[in-house]
Amino acid sequence: MTSQLTFAKDPWSWNIEDLVAAVCHSSLFQAAGCRLEDLPNAQSLEAQLRDQEVTGATFLTALDSRTLRSELGIQNLGQRTALLAVIELLRQHSTAHKQHAATIGVQALDINQSGSSANTTYANTDGRKRLKTTHIATVPLHVVQEPPLVDGTGQWDHLLRWEQEQQHVISVDDIAADAESESEDEEEDMEERSGSGEPEKMPVDTAVEAQSRSRLSQDQVVNIINERLDYYTNAWKPNHGVIKGDEINYQPETMWQEAEANGHRQALIKKYETDVLYYKHRLDQLCEEIIKSPGNTVDRVRYQCRNLEVTVNSLELSEWLLSIYRLDPVDDSDDSGDEEIRHNNLINISGENTSARGAVRTIPPRSQQRFDVIDLGSPPESSQGDMEDLLVESSPPPELPAVHRHPSPPDVDHTPDLAVAETIEPGAHAHPQNPQTTSTATKRSRGHLGDEPQHASIASARRWTWSDLTSTRDRKRIVTKALYEMNFNERETIRTRLGTVGKAEMIREIVACVRMLAQNGNKMPGILPRDLPKIVTLTRLFLSCWLGNNYLRIEPTELHLQDLGQRLQDGSPDLGTFWDYLNTVMTTTFSPTALQNPERPSQAEIIEISDDDEPSSRPSARQPTGRPQMSQHPTTIILD
Repeated sequence: MTSQLTFAKDPWSWNIEDLVAAVCHSSLFQAAGCRLEDLPNAQSLEAQLRDQEVTGATFLTALDSRTLRSELGIQNLGQRTALLAVIELLRQHSTAHKQHAATIGVQALDINQSGSSANTTYANTDGRKRLKTTHIATVPLHVVQEPPLVDGTGQWDHLLRWEQEQQHVISVDDIAADAESESEDEEEDMEERSGSGEPEKMPVDTAVEAQSRSRLSQDQVVNIINERLDYYTNAWKPNHGVIKGDEINYQPETMWQEAEANGHRQALIKKYETDVLYYKHRLDQLCEEIIKSPGNTVDRVRYQCRNLEVTVNSLELSEWLLSIYRLDPVDDSDDSGDEEIRHNNLINISGENTSARGAVRTIPPRSQQRFDVIDLGSPPESSQGDMEDLLVESSPPPELPAVHRHPSPPDVDHTPDLAVAETIEPGAHAHPQNPQTTSTATKRSRGHLGDEPQHASIASARRWTWSDLTSTRDRKRIVTKALYEMNFNERETIRTRLGTVGKAEMIREIVACVRMLAQNGNKMPGILPRDLPKIVTLTRLFLSCWLGNNYLRIEPTELHLQDLGQRLQDGSPDLGTFWDYLNTVMTTTFSPTALQNPERPSQAEIIEISDDDEPSSRPSARQPTGRPQMSQHPTTIILD
């Protein structure tokens, strides 16, 4: 195939336009025998060739694998190999390049060097300098031969005996021993400087140190290598290390669709599988080389580990692209939920997550509900200590009236707003109609908070017990209680996640994570390893809300996960309600101000009652029944 190629002129004399037309807009790569998946992007290659002003002569002589990666920005090994094959093909068809290669070893004469006295220089009519050689006859010098000296004939010859006794032969072993002792002294000085806090500039090692001379054990060296590998892996993200302005806009969904439409997806899968195996093998070789010659200090080992960063970045990029193209297509006969799951797996993780508007959730009016919701910020059947907090501070503790509570059975699957309603029926000793009675009842605020536990304080959340919350399936308070038991870093991670990831994006992540947990998986396609723990924490928080228990501490069963995955596929429950409540409670109960004052009640839990502004003609029946006369100063009621 290569013999059938014909060019209008020698590739050596090509200008930029000729080179771009031949390399980027022709079948030159196929003629060189390159694979389809190794072809570089034509538009990107054309832009790089024009920016660098590469001509035919430069393309044939100055480009190698390292230059292609650094100057033209071609990071893929297969694409660089394909370009080198094209360069070799053009060299075979270039007569000028063959002449250049034949004469490259001839060195031009340097006419600027000053000659000896035997050479004379003159200029001809053309202005060129020529060198004229003059032969000069030399007379050999006379050599004076002296007879050998005889010991003991001189006046001071007796002193030579002492000099001969002090002479000794210096062997090569002594030189090596002195050099070794000097190197050990230098290494001790380097350790002292590093221990004193002075910055150490590590020189490039040109000699290989033996493992037996290293002061670090093999386990220490392996731990240092693993620590640097974890650091490089966690620091990686798409376009990591790319020069600003040369970033590639990765769009996983578009990439998958284009590869599937063109029929290249399986070829790309094989390509990236091969790349992953190559980079893993290369990484193992580099690590073995470091273990064989680690050096004597921790800083020396870390300095050598810098060679691993490029390989780790290439490995992470190949694995990330492989996870995208490995996703299976969805058949037309499948349910629409499978298409949504595949869309969720193709989440754009290039760092530009945009928050989408969620659907507006309609809450049914209170008249359509079966029971009136009474919520004082604490679960029903609270302890006597919690009831005392609801009493008026200026009055003595009265006797509580007989009140029968009948908690309604929780409907886990059809509760519209994650609330649990309860009814209160007055007993035989309810409030009498006589306003002068001395019977005293606990003053409660009916309808002040409603079903709004998001206004509870941190102190109220601390008093809630899991037994009460799980028995009543109080989902909102379960979420608040779980957030309260998190440490500071976990809570702030959720706050940051809510601010950076949109509502629709987080809902898709939770749906995909539930599916992953149901399949006992540990990876989500298109998700960075450092983001996976954050998504799992949010998913477990939703499991606590839906299943009515603390699933941040216990593991959900496979049956629960499969059932929840099926319900999410059917559109129930509404994850938008969970996101709204979580976003609200992070700005109220767990706001930065509330976290600084955890014992302070929230503003919604404080009610001020004052009789100063009431007119004297107002009937006394408007006053609370059976309550003693109150003082004239405002009274504070704290609800929790």
